[in-house]
Amino acid sequence: MPKITLMPSGIKASVPTGCSHGGGKRDVCKGWSLQGAQRNDLFLRSIDPTKLTGVGFAFSLTVRTCPETHARWERMRRGFLKRLERMGLLRLHWLTEWQPRARRGEGPVPHLHAVAFFDPDQLGRSCPPGLSACAFIHHWLDVAAECEADSLGQHVSPVRDAKGWFGYLAKHGARGVFHYQRQRGSLPLGWQKTGRMWGKSGSWPVSAEELQCTPAAFYALRRAVDRLRLEDARRERRKAYTARKMAAADKRIAYLRDSQRRVRSNLDHLPPDERVKLLRHIGQVSAVSEWCDPGQVVRWLNAICTPTETVDSETGEVLIVWGLK
Repeated sequence: MPKITLMPSGIKASVPTGCSHGGGKRDVCKGWSLQGAQRNDLFLRSIDPTKLTGVGFAFSLTVRTCPETHARWERMRRGFLKRLERMGLLRLHWLTEWQPRARRGEGPVPHLHAVAFFDPDQLGRSCPPGLSACAFIHHWLDVAAECEADSLGQHVSPVRDAKGWFGYLAKHGARGVFHYQRQRGSLPLGWQKTGRMWGKSGSWPVSAEELQCTPAAFYALRRAVDRLRLEDARRERRKAYTARKMAAADKRIAYLRDSQRRVRSNLDHLPPDERVKLLRHIGQVSAVSEWCDPGQVVRWLNAICTPTETVDSETGEVLIVWGLK
């Protein structure tokens, strides 16, 4: 039976296959994998911004020259995090991406995105009020001195609006493994073993609510989410204030409009009965995964669906199943 998962910053919905893919034995990390990007995306969506405590800061930290190996980069990152812990670190999320340096004739260079929350009392004892950002940059320049880190290349800012910041993280979380900043083929020779590309520490307030629904309601939800994504792209187009942002919004609108048409056009060579059968199968297995306001999905459920009690024939459990009215 299809399942809908509501998270503070998005939703996911799918038809369980009944089999567990444990992932098997963990292999050596070689850049971003599709599964790693999905796990990072789902974790960011599950964070409840209203329950975050402490003083938050957002980091974008860079180096001028690429470390020879990932071990050196990891040593720099761990050294920086140890200094944050001494300043009262409560929780942290970080990820590593790459900056192409084609204009300067150099290869890609890693940079660090992170968001951290601190105990305000301990942070106040560690550095003078209002100078926390300067202290963070000083610590990074110290641990990354071997890679010629420069103060002009660092950005640290307070997180005054948690929802706004996680909206920014959504952009990075939405980047898949095929984004140019995550492609494995762009890694330097000394980075064949990259280690983990994202991580978290501390206690994060996460929440998720699971709902059961009928197949018809699941298909209707997927169509509704497609329309929601298209409206969001049109909203971005109306708000775009540069030619680059307008072009990006137009590209997204065209992609969303033609997504279903492309699927059907790829199956035109099949006989009609096989094409219908395959399209029906694609509709059954295609999942929904989107950054959005879960309240919109709840309002949609209340508007066109109704909950009914159903007894599971295998377990005898009483389930609440949402179906179309």
